[in-house]
Amino acid sequence: MMPLFYKRSDESLALKCPECGGFYLQFKKIEVFDVNEEDKNDEGLHVSVDHEVASVDRHLNSVMGERRHGIVIQFICGECAKQSLFKVNQHNGNTLVDFSIL
Repeated sequence: MMPLFYKRSDESLALKCPECGGFYLQFKKIEVFDVNEEDKNDEGLHVSVDHEVASVDRHLNSVMGERRHGIVIQFICGECAKQSLFKVNQHNGNTLVDFSIL
C-alpha cells in the first residue's frame, strides 16, 4: 500500500501507521539488500540491524522478491502495537515504495 504521512507543525512529515493512522512509529529492525544484476537474487550482500545487533551475510530472503537493491525498515506502532514493513527498492530503473502490515 502507499505510505501516508502526517504534516507536522515544523513542516516535516511523519509516517503514519498503516493500521491505525497513528504517527508514533518506532524502528524495530533495519535491513539493506545489495544484489548484483547477474546474481538474479540468489546471493548478494545483506546487512541487518536488530536490537543493537548488526549482522552481515550473503544470503537474501524473500522480503525483496525479485528486486535488486533495497532497504526494509520494520516498525512497531506506539499506539496500536501493530508491526509494519516500509520497503524502498529498485527494479528496472524505478524506485519503488511499499508499506504493509505484518
